[in-house]
Amino acid sequence: MPAPENISWSLDAKTDCGNAIIALIDAGAGAGKIRIFSDADVLLAEPPLNIPAGNVNVITGSVNLDPSSVAYFAVQSGAATYAQVTDSDNNMIFELPAAEGTAAISGSIVINTLSIISGAKISVLSAVII
Repeated sequence: MPAPENISWSLDAKTDCGNAIIALIDAGAGAGKIRIFSDADVLLAEPPLNIPAGNVNVITGSVNLDPSSVAYFAVQSGAATYAQVTDSDNNMIFELPAAEGTAAISGSIVINTLSIISGAKISVLSAVII
C-alpha cells in the first residue's frame, strides 16, 4: 500500500469526532449559532441552528449542520468572509470560510450572498465539515 499524501481518518474516527462537535454546539442553554463575519471581524449576522445542531453522515463521516428555517436578518452590512459556529452562549467551536452558492462545499459555510446588507434576509444553504 502506498504512503498517504494527506491525513486519512477511519469512518469510526470521523463519526465519533462529528458527534462530539455536534454535542459541543448543543451544550449551551439553547440553539447553537452560525456567526457570520467580515474580514474586519464585524459581526454581520447570527442565524441560529436547530437542536440538534446537525447530523453525521453514516457513509462519509462528514458533519452536516442544520440551520434553522426561521427567517433571520443581517445586523450589519459588509462582505462575509468567514463564520464561527458557536454554542448558544457564544463559545466558539470552530471557524470556517464563507462561500456564496447553492451547493454544499465541504469545509465552507455556503450562504445566499457574501454581500450582506443590514436588515436583509440571510439564508445559510449548507455547512459541511470533516
